[in-house]
Amino acid sequence: QTVLFPFTKKKWTRMEIDRDATGSIRYALPNSDDNAPDLYLPSMSIITYVLLCGLLYGTSGQFDPEILPDVLSKCSLFQLLEVLLIRFGFYAMQSP
Repeated sequence: QTVLFPFTKKKWTRMEIDRDATGSIRYALPNSDDNAPDLYLPSMSIITYVLLCGLLYGTSGQFDPEILPDVLSKCSLFQLLEVLLIRFGFYAMQSP
């Protein structure tokens, strides 16, 4: 229901478990909180991309089983590089 009709859901905040005396908040885990971030969508998108690359290599007649881990390692490297560049940009702008 949330996927097809997201506008019917009223509460979009994370579930808080408790709050310490210092003000730090503990949130509920993704298995009990619908709004908790998890890595399902990013991992499924990378797996889909790797499989589509394998399909394209296969249809062009250049498929080799070593292509799949090669594409996955390149994707992981570029994701790490992208995160580092964004973090450096925030550091250069003196943002938190």
